[in-house]
Amino acid sequence: SAYKQAWKRPFKPHLDRNDVSDSVLIWDIDPCHKSKEIDTYTNHNNVKIKSIPPRMTNLLQPADFCWFKSLKSKIKRYWNDWYSNG
Repeated sequence: SAYKQAWKRPFKPHLDRNDVSDSVLIWDIDPCHKSKEIDTYTNHNNVKIKSIPPRMTNLLQPADFCWFKSLKSKIKRYWNDWYSNG
């Protein structure tokens, strides 16, 4: 799964390299984050999960809101153009 790949590189190696035994992973409430596989990996590796409440991204995730907003807008514009015009 995508989570397993993200876990294997770079998250888990970063924890190991920096001798981190307990950590917190903060993410949004996207349904893809809810699975038995994720629970297993995080519990096994002492990772606590905290979720950002709905409609709080602009306050609690400045990188997503500021840095990636223009990139996401551009990708959406290209996709809409491709979808509409072929």
